[in-house]
Amino acid sequence: MAGAIETIAQRGYEKEKHYIHDYAIQRGFVDNEFVANSLISMHAKFLDFDKASMVFHKTSKLSSVIWNVMIAQYPSYGLMDKAKSVFHQMKLNNVAPDSITLLSLLKSFFRFRLTKLHKVCSHNYM
Repeated sequence: MAGAIETIAQRGYEKEKHYIHDYAIQRGFVDNEFVANSLISMHAKFLDFDKASMVFHKTSKLSSVIWNVMIAQYPSYGLMDKAKSVFHQMKLNNVAPDSITLLSLLKSFFRFRLTKLHKVCSHNYM
């Protein structure tokens, strides 16, 4: 199931995205960590963060892996504040950040800062 979801995301199949999402929700596959992670990533690739968040909240077991997937999705699209918000929610829910969490946040922070720096430099020298 997770492989099919990843294929749909990679190939950009918008219509199929809805079918597989509905199928996974109706059959309860979101309780499978691999399926939930794939659905969250797929929705993020289609810039549908509301659906990604909905899958996240429907997942019965929110492990650090699923939290990390949510945190990692936002900065890729310039949504650093959302990533920080999810990280704070993670801590409030007593889920301990692991090395992947911290690496995702650091990577996101540097990408965000480099993008800002690039915009400032481009603006000043153009």
